[in-house]
Amino acid sequence: MCNSFKVYACVLCGLLVIGLGAVVGFNLVVDPLWAFGGNKLFDTNIAFNERLTKIYLFERRKSDPACLILGSSRTTLLDQRDFCGGDSFNLSFSAGRIREFIAYARYLKSKGYEPKVLLVEASMFNFYGDPQREVPDWVDEFKRPPSKWANYMSWDVVQWSRQTLRRQFPSRTGQRYYDQNFACQPIPGLKPYRPAFRRKISPQKYQIEWVELYDELHSVFPNAHYILYAPPVSPWEVYKDYYKNEESFFHVARRLSIIADEFYDFSAPGALTYDTDNSYDGKHFLTHVWKSIANEMDPTENRTRPHLVRPDTFEEYREHYIGLMQTFIESTVDAGAVSP
Repeated sequence: MCNSFKVYACVLCGLLVIGLGAVVGFNLVVDPLWAFGGNKLFDTNIAFNERLTKIYLFERRKSDPACLILGSSRTTLLDQRDFCGGDSFNLSFSAGRIREFIAYARYLKSKGYEPKVLLVEASMFNFYGDPQREVPDWVDEFKRPPSKWANYMSWDVVQWSRQTLRRQFPSRTGQRYYDQNFACQPIPGLKPYRPAFRRKISPQKYQIEWVELYDELHSVFPNAHYILYAPPVSPWEVYKDYYKNEESFFHVARRLSIIADEFYDFSAPGALTYDTDNSYDGKHFLTHVWKSIANEMDPTENRTRPHLVRPDTFEEYREHYIGLMQTFIESTVDAGAVSP
């Protein structure tokens, strides 16, 4: 009886080891958390948890990047190789908010990181609505991220590996994926943006005081050259934000231009944003658009910077923006090219 139990226990342990090894091996090959270089089978890395996977990627770097990029899913589409001569790291993630940027900046600071350039998205949605904050405890507590090996023994990660093999994109990031270089791309086959909105726009109060959070972010890396920018937005989408509260809209922009060493506004109506083929939803633009934006903002290049907003010429910028919006409204909205 005793011998039979020992045999049974040995067989059971052996099966458990084999099963666990198969789970870990499967997850290592697909690598859905990007902890070991990403998917080894094909050129698709799905963003299941960018707030964790981007830290794993950062830890894999052989040297600290000169530039740190922080933003929402819109900025994930900016290829980090196109900025600061390629010596940058894009720590943007889906639905990223300014309070989260501050938390991650402090986390990296606690690890001894000091960027020379800090590039941060300043989308208008950061100034109204729910100031959500989705930061893991290990970030707030300056601890190491969860063990890669422990994660790769879990059934949840097995499910993510299976979804990767089937190319099943989660709804939260379902229109984007990362290639073998971890450059974010829109998934193939997306239809171009086709705008539709109603004439009645509900007023929206901007939380202007939240602008100071961008000043707080700079205080984490006070020696970094600080660049803020409003990302491109379709004029049909700007129309909604613009008419929520026009004066607050420009007050926020003025404060950002003062806080930052450089502030760029790519949201004003223009050739890139008027072309609906350049975006799949009016807010997320294709990679060639982001390449031109990165080139203009790159501090290592000596280029003309038409979207740069300076405090001393702010009124000129304001009048120009209003003129562009009026032209858009007269030619598109008042012409009836909107939903009733």
